[in-house]
Amino acid sequence: MLLQDTDKSFETIRVNRGVSYAWESLISDTLPLASMAAYVALKQHGQECDLDGGATLGVTRLASEDVDLGEDVYGARYSGSWAEIWPMTLCGKTVEVRVDFRADGDGGAYTDLPGDDVRILP
Repeated sequence: MLLQDTDKSFETIRVNRGVSYAWESLISDTLPLASMAAYVALKQHGQECDLDGGATLGVTRLASEDVDLGEDVYGARYSGSWAEIWPMTLCGKTVEVRVDFRADGDGGAYTDLPGDDVRILP
């Protein structure tokens, strides 16, 4: 993302790494859910973790893309569905969380994080 400050200087910041069809507001809305899914996976595997330190999103990648996925229209999808893998790092561990997206036809998307498709990396 390119930002212009009040003094007219420019600054760049990385807002997403890897490949993702999710737009910025969709990522922001989904990130807390992905963090919680990673936290729950660690707890279910007996690993102590405290979410107070927060979680960070790693390099995302596409897992699948349905044939009905619509074209990108100014950064959003209005039809179809796709899935992404979001690596979440928290408590010194990286947990890959699958996020399924389904466009809602109105510039948004429904999300589903299947709990049985979360993987803790060594």
